[in-house]
Amino acid sequence: MHTDHRPDLPDPPLRHVVFFDKPADCTSHDAVQMVKKICNVKRAGHGGTLDPAVTGLLVVALSEARKAMPILIGLDKEYEGTMRLHGPCSEADLRAVFAEFLGTITQLPPVRSRVKREERQRTIHELEVLALDGQDVRFRARTQAGTYIRKLVHDMGERLGIGAHMSALRRTSVGPWRRMVTREDLAANPAAHLIPMESVLEDVGLKQAWIGADVCRLARNGQMVEDNECERLDPADVGETLGLYHAGHIHALTERIPGGLKPVRVFLGYEPEEA
Repeated sequence: MHTDHRPDLPDPPLRHVVFFDKPADCTSHDAVQMVKKICNVKRAGHGGTLDPAVTGLLVVALSEARKAMPILIGLDKEYEGTMRLHGPCSEADLRAVFAEFLGTITQLPPVRSRVKREERQRTIHELEVLALDGQDVRFRARTQAGTYIRKLVHDMGERLGIGAHMSALRRTSVGPWRRMVTREDLAANPAAHLIPMESVLEDVGLKQAWIGADVCRLARNGQMVEDNECERLDPADVGETLGLYHAGHIHALTERIPGGLKPVRVFLGYEPEEA
């Protein structure tokens, strides 16, 4: 079991998430390194890249919690930012174009992106003008994961016929979470800001299956869990992901298959007999 940790951190500090307030002028990778150093863990990952100039909520998963990233990475995001218009525009025209970009849109990822550069559809759930001050537009957007806000602003500027670029942006929420901790506050008291993985997965509504210790040991070795071996099993369609729980802790992510559950990712940190 991992023992290389600060005395003020939980034992083991392996299965937690930090809702980190990424500062400006650092990459998402740099931000993860900050959290790793403060929390004294060897491995961590984030759930959605922010450009260096963009601030706000970066979900950082520590060690074993990284295995839950497939669930966390696809959550909706919310942003507040500033759009700089390249020419004069009436508020009525501006609001009309914002309304046009609500719903399903087609985006071509920017040249400097890590994904294949081909058109793809994304959903804009909410998009509103907060204030218009000369050629600066403060706006709020809630979008599907993978939406490029800089490209959204550019495309709206093209639709207006005057051009526009994003001059500032802050991510204000990811999925159900709005709370975040600064680097300084995390360093002052890291244990106070580590969120157990179980709490995070409950927040996003991950379906659950509860099992006894003996079944848990077998499942952690990759053995299928049959429906009749579950003490409690949430209804789920074939192909859905469920968490496999025993004694208050999640031990695996499983895929629903006919008649049972197939473990696909096993979490370390708590053995069944210790839970």
